[in-house]
Amino acid sequence: MSNKVRLQPLADEDMSAEQFEITKHYRRGAILPNVIRIGLRHIKLFKAYKPFSLFTLALSNVEPRVRELAILRVAWHNKSEYEWVHHVRIASQETDLSEADIENIKIGANAENWGELDKMVLSLVDQMKETSNVDDKTYEYLMTSLGEHKFTELLHTIGNYDMLAKVLNIFGVPLEEGFEAFKKNVAK
Repeated sequence: MSNKVRLQPLADEDMSAEQFEITKHYRRGAILPNVIRIGLRHIKLFKAYKPFSLFTLALSNVEPRVRELAILRVAWHNKSEYEWVHHVRIASQETDLSEADIENIKIGANAENWGELDKMVLSLVDQMKETSNVDDKTYEYLMTSLGEHKFTELLHTIGNYDMLAKVLNIFGVPLEEGFEAFKKNVAK
């Protein structure tokens, strides 16, 4: 296993006009996330993947707390520093997850103080990781609590971020400057 940067994020000066135009939608001020810079190295794949990825992050009907619990648990399982740090930031801005909750995500469903929905979401991620399936109790609870569409969206969110974590790890995508404050809870 390697922690080194294996594929460099695409620098602005190395982008084609088409690649640079696409970046205008993803820049946060002067910062373009390195996950986007890596994706743009294969523009055809990027254009096909990005709408699905955007849906799982911002357009799905899954509540942000549930989404971020799942994504952070996926990041923890995959030891993906990039995904973990970015989603700690997102969770801190878009949800009521506390620092203690974020620490407890590392423990999983057995940590203290989780509500039933939180436990089941964390258990879902663990079961998907371990067996690529889910037990009847978790399935029934989440199907009933979330409804068919939200549950389906949650499953796709987990699958998307599991795949992305693996790509981030394999390429060794580095964190951007300015994320130091979120590194204290990095998955190790």
